[in-house]
Amino acid sequence: MSSEISTYIESLLKKKDRDNNYKFWKLDDDQSKAVTGICLIFGVLFVIGLFANLTSV
Repeated sequence: MSSEISTYIESLLKKKDRDNNYKFWKLDDDQSKAVTGICLIFGVLFVIGLFANLTSV
């Protein structure tokens, strides 16, 4: 009976370890390119907004 309990506890611990691995985002190649592109677009828009504001003052 104790061996069954120990194997059950071990299986729960292994499952918990696997569940912890999925708490972080894992981006594929296409997804990382999309995130990079969005960040670059916002960065360019921010810089353009700064220049537009500085030239009007």
